[in-house]
Amino acid sequence: MPTATISGNEYPVYSDVQTADAYLAASLARSAWAALSDDEKAIRLVEATRALDRQRWKSGYQTFAERESIVDIVNASIVIAGSLAGEDADESILTGEASGPIKRLKAASVEIEYHQTAASSAPRGVLPANVLAMIGAYLVNGGMQGVKRSIGGVFAGGTDGISTATQPWGFSKGI
Repeated sequence: MPTATISGNEYPVYSDVQTADAYLAASLARSAWAALSDDEKAIRLVEATRALDRQRWKSGYQTFAERESIVDIVNASIVIAGSLAGEDADESILTGEASGPIKRLKAASVEIEYHQTAASSAPRGVLPANVLAMIGAYLVNGGMQGVKRSIGGVFAGGTDGISTATQPWGFSKGI
């Protein structure tokens, strides 16, 4: 199991710094990544590992030990770490919120306001599309976090990632 040492502490990671250096050498993030110290790179690899560990994995990939040998998962952690390098790093990957939840939308005379519970507005750990393309096959619902399956395999999702079909709105179940 690869580890990263930061301030004398060992942390489990999917990729070590040397492997990440080699992978990101052929990436658009190469300049920003190369400018980081080894400790700064290790911190980003730890954060990337934590972001991946928060996902809902299919059976057979639910433990770190099961995931660490999957090349796509290792590469996804490197891509996330690389995206955290540089001044314009997108740290929303770590929280799952790009700009916070939408509370109100207004267009002309039409206005929609969303009311959410604390649980439904919690960060979902949303990953970038390129990372989901790499690891989606290993995730529950193919990486569509927070989305429930509906009849016939169709996805039904509200604006906050929760299925609108599962809300108890008191609709009649028929006669």
